[in-house]
Amino acid sequence: MSRLREKTSYQVIHVFYQDGEIFDGLIWLGTGQAQAGSAVRLVQFRVGLILSRYLTNVTDPALLSMREIARLYVRRWDIELAFLTLKEYLGFHLWWSSKQSVVLVQLWTCLIIAQILQALRMEVAFRAEVDPFEVSLPLLIDYLPQWSAQGRDAISECVRQGRALGIIRPSSRTRVQAPDLDPTVLVAVPANVVLRREPRYPAERPNKVRAPKGQPAKGWRQPPYALLAQ
Repeated sequence: MSRLREKTSYQVIHVFYQDGEIFDGLIWLGTGQAQAGSAVRLVQFRVGLILSRYLTNVTDPALLSMREIARLYVRRWDIELAFLTLKEYLGFHLWWSSKQSVVLVQLWTCLIIAQILQALRMEVAFRAEVDPFEVSLPLLIDYLPQWSAQGRDAISECVRQGRALGIIRPSSRTRVQAPDLDPTVLVAVPANVVLRREPRYPAERPNKVRAPKGQPAKGWRQPPYALLAQ
């Protein structure tokens, strides 16, 4: 899944749905010397001044809706947040040992703790009736051990004091605003539509080989005056 780059040439094969600037259909990428071998799906919609265009190789709208495509694209950096949690908050930036067995123990320990923390985050969000991303994971990691050490119900305390302590706060994440199309309005792909073809790629230009230092490049000729000087 990716965005459609500006000035990318394409040819529409089939239209699932189109209404103004809302588009969902199958296309061939490339119309000149470079042409892709497999059809892809293009979805397009406008939110305010922003016209969003996404490409995906999931060609069936029933498997991946326009709204889901937009949601997944917005969350494409979630893996980086997971790495941040492991390295910065769970100490995975330092290795306990150089032995493989100990490294694996450390890895699985950090992953299990991370999953438990995410589960606690979901529980706090459920009880507080907020979006999970409105619950700060770093602050949750700070306060949970303190309340647990005092023998208090840490999750209940998060719900009760969360807003005052900043654990529960408005999320800064981009909110997905995409059309939610009724599946009944989508036009099925005819049986005779071909989704694969022979790809065409432009011929690669040969790399220029630089001559060794102190030697003339291939094809270089001395100027006439140089010969006279000799």
